[in-house]
Amino acid sequence: MKLHFIFYFTLCSLCLGLLDINGVCGDEVKSVCVTEGDSVSLNSDVSGIQRDDQILWTFGRQETRIAELYKRGIDMFDSNEIFRDRLQMDSQTGSLTITNIRSEHTGLYKLQIFSIRGTSYKRFSVTVYEQSHQSYIIPVVVCVVLLLAIITGGIVFWIIKTRKEEPGKHLLEEMILCTQVL
Repeated sequence: MKLHFIFYFTLCSLCLGLLDINGVCGDEVKSVCVTEGDSVSLNSDVSGIQRDDQILWTFGRQETRIAELYKRGIDMFDSNEIFRDRLQMDSQTGSLTITNIRSEHTGLYKLQIFSIRGTSYKRFSVTVYEQSHQSYIIPVVVCVVLLLAIITGGIVFWIIKTRKEEPGKHLLEEMILCTQVL
């Protein structure tokens, strides 16, 4: 499973890293890759929110409102059914966490911070990769190989022990006898 994650992370870094360019308005697009079922935090990089600051998170091309923080009150918008209680917002920083993420959560997330100091924007391009069932094949193969090694070791131990007790038998004959028993 780690190999698949490393492969996807490397692929994502190479391909989506090319998208980390400055946009027309000067806001950077941060690429984030995550495996389906995991959690991801989109960090606002805000150290402290003032009482009158407003933080707004939107999702997708239509910029659908998904979460808002205003006057220390957090509002999670239920109109977008694809998130179904998966969103959490930090009331101190405005960072957004998506738990148990799914492939339908892939897309562009936009953070808007409105304060007396001005308005700032931050964008995140989130890519969710499906968890591959093939990732379980490697541990199964390793277990089978270890089991075969233990059985083989047991047979060799038994042959050596038997050989000491009956010195007249040859090792090859005993191995043939053991394979016939199996």
